Amino acid sequence: MTLFYFKLWALRLKFIQLSSGQSIYIMTEKISTVKIDREKEVLLEAKQIIHLLFSSYAFLILIRIVLSYFPSLHRYRVFRMVFFYTNPYLNLFQRLIPPIGGVLDLSPMAALLSLRLGEALALKIL
Repeated sequence: MTLFYFKLWALRLKFIQLSSGQSIYIMTEKISTVKIDREKEVLLEAKQIIHLLFSSYAFLILIRIVLSYFPSLHRYRVFRMVFFYTNPYLNLFQRLIPPIGGVLDLSPMAALLSLRLGEALALKIL
């Protein structure tokens, strides 16, 4: 098992290669350290990637909401890409929640809420 040592408040770490092939960091000062094994580090990175993916998609939905107020911008390629990637997800909610008065569409809010709940569920499973 490979262990990684992280120093909390110090700037200097000393790298040591053991005869068994393992590498460790040793503190050169007496400051508390945190030991993290490789499995926990990979799990932490996976959680960060999941958070990044969900947050990026939520950001695309927010851009889509703002773009709905500027129909003249829909002709640009970048904004068509935003619509292309967000339409399938938002269409699920637009079928369930019709616009109020034919004008006010609340489906993006429901989509963002379910996206955040999905992220929380995915992070909880890990």
